[in-house]
Amino acid sequence: MLAALVAGVVLLAVFAVIERRAAAPLIPSAVFARRNVRIGNALTVCIGAVVTTPLFFLSLYFQQVLGETALRAGLSLLPMLAVISLGVLVSQRLIPALGPRPLVVGGALVAAAGLWWLSGLPAHPAYVTHVLAPTLVVGAGTSLTMMPGIVAATTGVDPRHAGVASGLLNMCRQLGGALGIAALVTLASTVTGPGAANDPAAVVHGYRAALLALAALSVATAVIALFLEGNRSARR
Repeated sequence: MLAALVAGVVLLAVFAVIERRAAAPLIPSAVFARRNVRIGNALTVCIGAVVTTPLFFLSLYFQQVLGETALRAGLSLLPMLAVISLGVLVSQRLIPALGPRPLVVGGALVAAAGLWWLSGLPAHPAYVTHVLAPTLVVGAGTSLTMMPGIVAATTGVDPRHAGVASGLLNMCRQLGGALGIAALVTLASTVTGPGAANDPAAVVHGYRAALLALAALSVATAVIALFLEGNRSARR
């Protein structure tokens, strides 16, 4: 899996080099003329990982460690998804007044706190304190980052390149989720250790390491967001 991840990064770099030399590139360099577009897409990669990866690990946790069915695992995650849906609506109303930067910074830090809390998962949890409460915090934080990231990555783009900017944004979101899962599954497997896949305590130890790494990525997301242009520039 690690080899595939490295190969993917190398191929992405090769694609970037080819695009810079092409007469009619798939992604015109003019799309990246605005700083917020560049940073917004970088944020979208990070946000994609922070949103997607906890759902992946929690699904495995419920089914492989706790022995729950896929249905019960999904139902256990519904509160987090509901908070995300509600928070996105709230962030839409806050963007005109605050701009993307404070929402992404604040939301990413809240998500990091929730992920740190979630990283304390035991092999035999109390659902409310070990799963429900921290996932609600993660959901609230990530929900505040999603729409502002989209606004930052698309505002000010030439109308001729609007379709390209939208496609690039979607690619970055999916790339973040894929890279996040690939990298953190590798980390979790390494921490768990060979031959310990049937030991719930060892498996949970690997999950904890992955969630802590994800909390660090969420903090990094907040730091990256500090480089977004201010409110007026972001809304032009």
